[in-house]
Amino acid sequence: MVPTARVLKEEFGFRTLVAGQRTRYERGDFSSESLMLTGDLNVIDVQWIVQYRVEDPVRFLFKVREQRETFRDIAEAVMRRVVGNRLGSDVLTVGRVAVSSEVKEEMQKILSEYETGIRLVTVELQDVTPPD
Repeated sequence: MVPTARVLKEEFGFRTLVAGQRTRYERGDFSSESLMLTGDLNVIDVQWIVQYRVEDPVRFLFKVREQRETFRDIAEAVMRRVVGNRLGSDVLTVGRVAVSSEVKEEMQKILSEYETGIRLVTVELQDVTPPD
């Protein structure tokens, strides 16, 4: 069964422990998906959420194998490309909204080209910091 009426969520760089409790999340060792190189060759830790809906369940089920992994790979690749084309200070401060918008636009283009049946709702940068 494909959930077409719900907004689904993928988290990058952290995982929510208990749904509905905003402050309960695990940072764990998700650095492989959150540490990124910026355009000025600095490293930053980017944690983000992508919310989406399954708009076309037939395409979702039959056009792409391993939908979740494909979705996560696309999200990570696009985020790395967008962050890599910007200054670290821009991503850390005033450019956060622009990064989110650009990632959403590029992701949706790829998802549509792959005929995934997925429609993005939002891309939100949760926490952007220099690495520990």
